[in-house]
Amino acid sequence: MGEVEVPAKAIAEIVERLNSNETTEIYGAKLGELVKDILPNFRALVDIPKGPGALSKFIETYLSQSLIKKDKRGADWVYEIISPKTGDAPNAHIASSSVLSSTGIDSSTWTFFENASSSHKLVLDSDAKQIHRVLNGAPQHSRELPTIAPVSEAELTQIRATFLAEDISKYASRNATEEVRHAPFSKWIAFLKRDADAYWHWLIFRREQTLGIFAARLRDLGLDPATTEYFVDAFSQAKRPAKNKTESFSSSRATNTVSLPRENAADKKLRQSLLRIISQMPVADLRNIPLPFGVVYDAFKDKNK
Repeated sequence: MGEVEVPAKAIAEIVERLNSNETTEIYGAKLGELVKDILPNFRALVDIPKGPGALSKFIETYLSQSLIKKDKRGADWVYEIISPKTGDAPNAHIASSSVLSSTGIDSSTWTFFENASSSHKLVLDSDAKQIHRVLNGAPQHSRELPTIAPVSEAELTQIRATFLAEDISKYASRNATEEVRHAPFSKWIAFLKRDADAYWHWLIFRREQTLGIFAARLRDLGLDPATTEYFVDAFSQAKRPAKNKTESFSSSRATNTVSLPRENAADKKLRQSLLRIISQMPVADLRNIPLPFGVVYDAFKDKNK
């Protein structure tokens, strides 16, 4: 694609329209209409001429200082509009995910933690057992709260290197050239998306590694194991593992393979704890976990259908 000039005036107009919105939230569909109204050719700016993903990439590239992807309602994403005065929702200095959860953790927490160049930082209030997002450079109202450092570029590079070294995706390991292995992450992701399974495995692996880094950050801040587990569990629940889009996860298919008994609260908590532990284990250790052959066989059989 040839170079497309970024229309600064149009971006400024979009931001102005957002700031004059009647509420601090805007649905993706309405946001898409707003962007297309001001910038009909916005797809050209993100090199996605058709199909999904263009609006999300446009927001990430040009509107990250003005919008936060908040949560999904029905089939549509809801975005929170960041005020230019406070750096967050109007009439709010520190936003605890608009109190979407008692911990202050939602999907946007992942966005800020995974992006070292984010407009916001995450601060920890261990006494209140909450994590807040604060605009970089904004003063805190009362006491200083410790900052949770985001995933660094070096850590992201290491995650990619480990993903390739441990041969988690044979497609990636066999087809990644030296250029791809050291390319900017936008090109790395474009490479992975050529193979649905490779991209899915990357999403799962990166999520596991990010959870491990998040837990390490909390331990480094001196949190006790119970409080660390409390936050890591909330962080894990805020962003579900990616589903493999090449497979069907219909309830009828699940019913045909195995009928699971209803879990009580204790069993459910045990299962969540085990999954959280597994998410932080190295892949080398995961390979040594003994599993019933029937379960493994059924998984591979379903995958090859």
